Amino acid sequence: MMDHLVLAATVSDGLVLGIILLVLAAGLIASELVIPSGGLLTIGGVAAAIAAVVVLWNEDTTLGLSAAALVLFGFPIGGYLLFNWFITTRSGGRFVLGGSGDGRGTDDIQAKEAETARQAKHHALKEMIGMQGLAVTELRPVGRIEVNGERHEAISESGIIDAGTPIEIVNAYDAQLKVRPVPSG
Repeated sequence: MMDHLVLAATVSDGLVLGIILLVLAAGLIASELVIPSGGLLTIGGVAAAIAAVVVLWNEDTTLGLSAAALVLFGFPIGGYLLFNWFITTRSGGRFVLGGSGDGRGTDDIQAKEAETARQAKHHALKEMIGMQGLAVTELRPVGRIEVNGERHEAISESGIIDAGTPIEIVNAYDAQLKVRPVPSG
């Protein structure tokens, strides 16, 4: 019984308050990951961290220096590690821009899908070389053409092509068809 009283007497209120403020600071700053507060939680966390350092400094200079080192070095390193772990979790991937529900970033997936779609369109346009159609709009040098009932954007090989002029596709690049008028005769 006497040991408990001695222990309780050696732990001061300043020490307890300082530790509570440090935990509160870390909690407020970490909660900014999931609660959109416009930075208010981080400001509150920084204020709690400063208050903890002041309280612990007043309690004991060594405690104050230790708390300052924790706030200046431990919090940023811990925050970096926490954030990098958080974005790899299933729920964390949904909070981060470009994340997916399975914790993987979707930037690579979307880039591959976009590249595949671009290549498929390019291949389809290359298949149209040699086909003939009709200029739907005037090509100055860019306009719209129709081939096999489908409309496409096209660029004139040289000069202006009037609307209604029969055209022939001579090349395809950059998602555009290059055309020239069909020689009459």
